[in-house]
Amino acid sequence: MAENTILLECDTRIARPGQTVAGEALWDLQDDPETIQINLGWYTEGKGTRDEELVETIMVNNPGTIGKQTFSFVMPEGPLSCSGRLISFLWGIECSLKKGKDKAFRPLILTHGEAEIDISKTTYESEIKSLSVRPSR
Repeated sequence: MAENTILLECDTRIARPGQTVAGEALWDLQDDPETIQINLGWYTEGKGTRDEELVETIMVNNPGTIGKQTFSFVMPEGPLSCSGRLISFLWGIECSLKKGKDKAFRPLILTHGEAEIDISKTTYESEIKSLSVRPSR
């Protein structure tokens, strides 16, 4: 028995706020699904409870067992992508069946620069070393 295949292609890995991110979802499925969803969203990883938010969803109704759908999303102002020792804010686009575990995921970095913001201790280590607190005498 063949397995379900869902592919997700995207025109970029790094996006800036306000930028349009476009791509295409492709699928080859065993059974005819009612709906396929293409979601843009962010989530947290790290200590504590995972938070997540779907920013925008494209619903493909009656998609058939084999098909494709183009998509485009305008990236919001934030939260910007960042990684640290305690928490990370991560972005991505996901294509999934409304019911079932089959999905494809494409990570994105939302930033004003060329990479996600590093909020780990090592980023600020040199600044911390230059500050010293000494007890008054």
